[in-house]
Amino acid sequence: HRLPAGSYSAGFPVHVTLCVHQAEPIFRNARLAAPIYAIVADHSQTVACCLMPDHLHWLIADSASMGELVRSFKSYTTYAARTLGHGPKLWQRSYWDHVLRRNEDVREVAEYIIHNPVRGGIVPEARDYPYQMHRL
Repeated sequence: HRLPAGSYSAGFPVHVTLCVHQAEPIFRNARLAAPIYAIVADHSQTVACCLMPDHLHWLIADSASMGELVRSFKSYTTYAARTLGHGPKLWQRSYWDHVLRRNEDVREVAEYIIHNPVRGGIVPEARDYPYQMHRL
């Protein structure tokens, strides 16, 4: 799923989607969801994020740092989930990404991300969902 290395240029945000191993809706459990969400929401490179029951949408400020950031995040959160009693695998292998083009509005992408729980029928309004945020 990866783009060529030159596609990840400094200064371009990237929308990353990570899926839970075997698409299990494990983040319905607040004991697991809250600390995992806090890690991504508190990260300095996070522009927007939404932790759904079985996947994560994450808008990262600079695509040049994306690869290492995602690897570190997956490793750390997998370890954290194990300490909370989750099995050995948390995330599916790899992830999906989309480097925003010059003509794409970062605010629109952030709005798309935080409205995932509404489109998924989980909550009537995005503000009602505890595991979403944006900094715009």
